[in-house]
Amino acid sequence: MTVDVVGSGAIKPKIYDVAVVGSGAIGASIAFELASRGRKVVRIGEVQRETAASMAAGAMNGCFGEITQTLIGSEYGRLKVCMDIEARKLWPAWMARLADKSGNQTSLITANLPHNSARYTRHT
Repeated sequence: MTVDVVGSGAIKPKIYDVAVVGSGAIGASIAFELASRGRKVVRIGEVQRETAASMAAGAMNGCFGEITQTLIGSEYGRLKVCMDIEARKLWPAWMARLADKSGNQTSLITANLPHNSARYTRHT
C-alpha cells in the first residue's frame, strides 16, 4: 500500500486512480482508506504546514458538542448524529488498523466529551 505525496515540488508523471487534495488528517485518512483497497493514490498539498490543521478540520473536534435542538429537529440532523455515533463505534478498530499498517504504535489522545471539557482518553 503506497500513497505518494506531492507538495510544492515538481510532479513526476505517473498514472493514479485517485488524487486526494489535502495534506491534513482528513486527506491522509481518505488516501489511506483508498490505498488499502488497492487504489493508486496521490495526495496533493503542502507537506510542511506551520498551522498543522485547517479551519475546516476544527469542526471534527466537537461533532457531539454541536448537537442542538435545531440539528436534531431535522431529518438531516438526526442522520448526522446517527453517523457520528456509528463512527465512534468504528474508531477503535480503525485506529488499530492504522497503527498496524503504519508500524506506529504511539498512543493517540482523543477528546471523549465536548471540546470545552477537560476529559480526554489515551488510546494505546
